[in-house]
Amino acid sequence: MHADRDDLQDLWYAWLTVEVYVDPAQDVTCLHNIWTGEKIFDFRMTDQKLREITKENLVFEAEYDARIQAHKDRDADWDAVVRNFSATIMQRMYRFWAGNKRMEEMRWKIVMHQKEKERQSEQAASILLQAFWRGRTERLEMRSWIAQIYCKRWDDRRQKAFYENVYTYEKTW
Repeated sequence: MHADRDDLQDLWYAWLTVEVYVDPAQDVTCLHNIWTGEKIFDFRMTDQKLREITKENLVFEAEYDARIQAHKDRDADWDAVVRNFSATIMQRMYRFWAGNKRMEEMRWKIVMHQKEKERQSEQAASILLQAFWRGRTERLEMRSWIAQIYCKRWDDRRQKAFYENVYTYEKTW
């Protein structure tokens, strides 16, 4: 059974691997399959051949759509990877900037804390120096006071020196 001429023309245009033209020698519409080199004239078209052409057309169109979709998916995936990478870089840059800003805000606290430690250290050192100086001056003053109260004597019996209080006559060995 032969297909209707209008139906054939619609399907011929959909058959993407075929070039459709009018053969100048025979003045008949010709379907030329570019991949296989096969030529079919419209008056020799059968239902079986029309089904093959339709099937090939559907398969080719499905493959073509799948490739287009794969390219779109790949491009979308690449865009997502680039955006994710860019977002990561921007987040790192922001965190670095924010950390430096917070550090600047806190740096005065650190400096004040260090100055307070230095002041406390200097104060402790000055207290030690004052205590050392006062102790030394008191010892020097006490020497003259002790020299007035105690007198160094020699004990012939024990062969030792001892100190005797000039007011109480108390002896210290």
